[in-house]
Amino acid sequence: MGFRLQAADPGAIVSIVILAIIIAIRISGFAILQYGRWKYWYIDGRFNGSKAVSVILTIHDSNDPNLVDYVRSILKNKPECLLITTNNRKAQHRVDGKLKGLRFAFSDTKIRVGTVNEPNRRREIAHALDSVDTPFVVLTDQGVHWGEGFLKSVIIPFANHRVGCVTVPMMARKRDGIWGSFWTCLFSCYYCLVTERNRALNAFDSSVVFTGSPIMFRTKLVAQPRFKQQFEVDPCLNRRHGVHKADEYLFFNRYFLQEEGPHEEPCLVVFQDMPEVMVSVDRPSIAGFLSEYLQMTRNLWRLSRVMIRRKERSDDYGFGGTLIMAVLVGCPAYYFLGILKLVELATAWKADVELISEEEVKVRKGDLEAVRYHEARADIEEPPWISECMELERPQGELRPLPDFPLYVIAE
Repeated sequence: MGFRLQAADPGAIVSIVILAIIIAIRISGFAILQYGRWKYWYIDGRFNGSKAVSVILTIHDSNDPNLVDYVRSILKNKPECLLITTNNRKAQHRVDGKLKGLRFAFSDTKIRVGTVNEPNRRREIAHALDSVDTPFVVLTDQGVHWGEGFLKSVIIPFANHRVGCVTVPMMARKRDGIWGSFWTCLFSCYYCLVTERNRALNAFDSSVVFTGSPIMFRTKLVAQPRFKQQFEVDPCLNRRHGVHKADEYLFFNRYFLQEEGPHEEPCLVVFQDMPEVMVSVDRPSIAGFLSEYLQMTRNLWRLSRVMIRRKERSDDYGFGGTLIMAVLVGCPAYYFLGILKLVELATAWKADVELISEEEVKVRKGDLEAVRYHEARADIEEPPWISECMELERPQGELRPLPDFPLYVIAE
């Protein structure tokens, strides 16, 4: 009693056709992903140019107990300057008070803490970019831990003059406890799936989908008038719901792949997947992870990217048997996240936006013909940066020898 197509009703035939299409798409996506993984190779070698790098760190929670650890992991890489941005004056002084010990320990790096008049992530980043005087900039967020060899490895692709931006993979930071380890493993599996997709995309056309920080780019690319005219007035969808206040990585993803001029090619974006540049991120709650996932899904819908089937990476992260549990839970979680994608598609018009007038848009773009241009610019001047001199902070008093190194007086 085999299956006879003539005896099947129209509903069964339609179901078979739909399933065949879905399976064909899945198999094609899996084949493309495997070919991209085989074709991809990270860039190795040496960078002989200027290695002066400025780092922009955005802080949204100045009371974070791990704040000093984030900053210390950055300073161990010895950047030229660290610009920390906050969303108000109170947070600015609170963060600055936590950095006094780090100012002494890493005196070779200029540490500056700034803020803006109104909470707006894009305004914070633009305010920090105005103070950058190094060839390269790294944009990173709170909750991201760097390895000590991060900057040395992430700058290597810039030996190619066409490379304009480099992004790196991430892994969830391990937490204590059974449940903490389990959720960390589950989050890390998802990040590995995203990494595999980015490897394939980068191998095919030198593009990548930014999942978050950190990213490193050439300063000259964001010093162009085109960037300043678009970054803070990036319209939300059909231009009727204001401009974006956040989702800055969505903008960078589009901006670096655009043509710089009528006869110029777009810059290359490199996904540098090597152990030295792997960063670990804190994901303290499921709600925080889902919020990040929905934000990335929303950005993918806006970018009109084709979702390639994801596959787990076989990377030993020291979880042991927890990995099996995470995979079992990950199967229904994968389809649950798929439902959330549809929800985001239906609510893609919702975003963190700022409603501003047409005159304000002209002012932010730098249009000198805008009404009251100079008065408007004077109203949005941001507070000054905090960067105290090291010599003024050094405690006064006589120097005493360390107990491990006694002084010996040689009599004449």
